[in-house]
Amino acid sequence: MHMPKNRWLAFLSHLGISLLIFLALLLLIVFFWYPGALFTAAGGWAGTRIIIGVDLVIGPLLTLVVYDIAKSRPVLFRDLTIIALVQLSCLAAGTYIVYHERPVAVIYVYDRFYVSKLADLGETEEGRELELSPMTPKVFYSDIGRLADESGASPEAIIRLYDLAGKSLAARTDLYAPFPKQRAEAAALFEDGDRLEYPGHGGDCFTIKLVSTYETGIACYDVEAGLFRQFVRGELNMRSANADR
Repeated sequence: MHMPKNRWLAFLSHLGISLLIFLALLLLIVFFWYPGALFTAAGGWAGTRIIIGVDLVIGPLLTLVVYDIAKSRPVLFRDLTIIALVQLSCLAAGTYIVYHERPVAVIYVYDRFYVSKLADLGETEEGRELELSPMTPKVFYSDIGRLADESGASPEAIIRLYDLAGKSLAARTDLYAPFPKQRAEAAALFEDGDRLEYPGHGGDCFTIKLVSTYETGIACYDVEAGLFRQFVRGELNMRSANADR
């Protein structure tokens, strides 16, 4: 097996291999686990930093420190093998954390979307019955109308009661229904709440509040694609699209 002539060449070789591995994982994270604006809104960048640390920093730096062409080939091979095992172990742990923390569901409740990871749904019977994807998050809406019909209260009153009790309707997995993929049907849901407009968003998407563990702001949701295309932190430069109703 050909060995680099010095530690800097070994470092660059290791860095190049690590970069290829990182790019493959980054494609998985950006296009599947945290697609679209969820990469920013739901902690995708925070998870990516973990992988950068263990893949692009730890392994190559250990090689730079340990590599010495004066060592015998068996000893050098042993040292590099140990480094590779350490790096792969850290990389597997980091990737698991990113995958475990990924958004598995985005739920529309009255006037906003809530991003939920698997732990947020809990080990309830309803949660296990959800048809979740092992790769990409699914979009639902909370059928508050069912509660309104059962209790006779308005959706606003139901939401206030849950807020006062410190609970979230987004956790009621038994109320989840698949979010419509037709623009007219989605618009009917959005009209129930106080939908917002943002000058930076085009007319091909709906501007809706988005809440996650990591960020709160507004998102541009493309109904036909089922994708959050843009995310803006906070609520600057927004006005209600329903103000004149």
